[in-house]
Amino acid sequence: MKEFPAQNNKTRSKKIVVIAIACGLGMVALGAARSAWFGYLIGAAMIWIAFFKKRSVANEEGIVTTYSLKPFTYIEKWTYEKMGAIIEEETGNPSVSILVFARGSMTRKMIFEKSAAEEILRFAAAVDPELYVHERDLKE
Repeated sequence: MKEFPAQNNKTRSKKIVVIAIACGLGMVALGAARSAWFGYLIGAAMIWIAFFKKRSVANEEGIVTTYSLKPFTYIEKWTYEKMGAIIEEETGNPSVSILVFARGSMTRKMIFEKSAAEEILRFAAAVDPELYVHERDLKE
């Protein structure tokens, strides 16, 4: 199985990043003008957080979410064996499908192309036959 990126991976627009950096620089300048150390700290944090990235994919390992905040990267994996259920929800758009992955009391809702969602469901059922796979139509 190849890697399928979720369609609901959000990326910040350059405008938002520039605004966050400008606000951070403003806080640093305000901290310098008032001799307040916390202005430096808050400003530096605002600039640093402007570069945060999150990416979710479904692959043969399961659901892999990568959180990247340079120089740190955190990878969270939900394997098919540890999941309790995968529920497919139909949308008004016939080309996309929503998959809800459940693990204990936690869930992840991800949007995929219809063909990719079907392949993910088939692969997950083959990997773990005890995994509950359910297709649900929201129009009912």
